[in-house]
Amino acid sequence: MNKSTRVILSLLALLSLAACSGKEEGGVVDSFWADKPVIAEKRVVDGDTVIVCDVGKIMSKVDLPFEVIATDYRMVPLENTVEAFLGYPMTPTIVTENYLGFYCYNYMPFKLFKRTGEFVCDAGRIGQGPGEYFSLVDAQVDEANQRIYLLPLLLNKIFVYDFQGNYLSDIPLAYNSTKGRFRINPEREEIVFATSVYEGRPPSFVWTQDFQGNVLKEIRVEDFPPCQTLSSNTVINNYHQGVFDLFLFSLLESPTAYLYHYDKAANRLVPQFRVENYNKSIFIYELPSCYIVESTHNTGPEPQLDLEGEKIIVDKKTLRGCYITGVRMPFGVVFGQYNLFAQMKDGYFAVNVFSGNILELMDLQDMNDLSIAERAELEKVMKVIDSEEDEISLIFTGKLRD
Repeated sequence: MNKSTRVILSLLALLSLAACSGKEEGGVVDSFWADKPVIAEKRVVDGDTVIVCDVGKIMSKVDLPFEVIATDYRMVPLENTVEAFLGYPMTPTIVTENYLGFYCYNYMPFKLFKRTGEFVCDAGRIGQGPGEYFSLVDAQVDEANQRIYLLPLLLNKIFVYDFQGNYLSDIPLAYNSTKGRFRINPEREEIVFATSVYEGRPPSFVWTQDFQGNVLKEIRVEDFPPCQTLSSNTVINNYHQGVFDLFLFSLLESPTAYLYHYDKAANRLVPQFRVENYNKSIFIYELPSCYIVESTHNTGPEPQLDLEGEKIIVDKKTLRGCYITGVRMPFGVVFGQYNLFAQMKDGYFAVNVFSGNILELMDLQDMNDLSIAERAELEKVMKVIDSEEDEISLIFTGKLRD
């Protein structure tokens, strides 16, 4: 047992003697929103109803309990072997009924695990041969058909693998695109693709194509005014509700940019949400029950690494909201990392962290502030960490609330 986990477990044992001082459980969702002010309103913009958040109305900053946005909390320690090692924490994570998938933007092959934490395979590998790549931009796991779809950076094609990691084929993109987001309908053999907006960009911003690269529908750049002013290299799509949601990050224009839904039948982007009175560059993430707005600023010398994000949450039903420090997990630790919500897809809450990160976050936690239930869950986490001599990857998942 290392010193950090020994101290924490001892403290938890002592705190259990004073359990009567813990927080009461129950009614977390309703009680969380009850005292928050209404910070948004619905407006009709060119015939579409849009939720507009007025940041100037926000009154408080609090921890966001995991239970407010998700259910079915699970902790999964990943297999601690060389081939299973995730080179980076906080990487995009795909959760299905029985599997976990991880990919990274730099020099790590896509890794498939069972939801028990058992390593299954790498899909492809780093390199320049058939089915090989250096960096991945987006991915989709089709458990029903045992297929993994990967979008490599700069290759203008989607690679297809089976659940043994074997490269099967590739799907050509209709247009050259440095990077973007995609969603595949395997039964119809169709792909919806959204590309970044940049100089030399494709003529279309969003399109639907077949597996042979033929365009079926498209929204051309000249027909979508925001594309003519935005300069963006980031497209955000999390597909939490079975809808292709889309937000274009732009350093200058994003404070007033909309989050859209792509209406495939009508072939149009329908505005859903934006903010006002907030002069910062932002990302907008849509969860089934709420919107998350995150601004970013540098905290150190590395512009891509030393980043922190200020987060805002807006409830879709009540239009109430506040600033949040991050998500307070069932074991009492607050995950407030920059880009936290960008890692989640397909209706699941998912965070992957190294065990050492948990210990670092515990140093910032007031142990006396933990509820009885949080202490019990934290003890489980600490015992898992203590059971391994080396640092391990811990995955925390849940099903996002509607």
